[in-house]
Amino acid sequence: MSNGDHPGQGTAGATDAVSALKGITQQLSALVKATRSYFGGGQVTASNSVSTAFAQIIAANAQRYTITFHNPGTVTLYVGPMTLANGSPNTPTLGALGGTYQLVSGGLLVLDGQCQLAYGAMAASGATNPVTVTES
Repeated sequence: MSNGDHPGQGTAGATDAVSALKGITQQLSALVKATRSYFGGGQVTASNSVSTAFAQIIAANAQRYTITFHNPGTVTLYVGPMTLANGSPNTPTLGALGGTYQLVSGGLLVLDGQCQLAYGAMAASGATNPVTVTES
């Protein structure tokens, strides 16, 4: 060692430290962005015309990270993606509910991650049932 160098210090050590700090900064930046997206409130879409026929209530959104469905009404709703994982259209009926999630009166359904598809809904009865959708 010369010039007062200490073990573990020097150009290589500084380069490693800077590289590690860059990685940590990138991870923190991604975490802050995800947290803002999750807690940002998002965009609210309301419908008061959910009927017994499965129909689209919200369009696909490639930027969506989270989608929340709320049933503020008194009639049970069924919500689901318009397209199934195998690429085929989702065509549920009240007699064949596969591909939907049951949303009881006052219920809340939160999906996150791969939720960018369009979603539809239908009601157990009636033609003027409400649903609230929040996406962020």
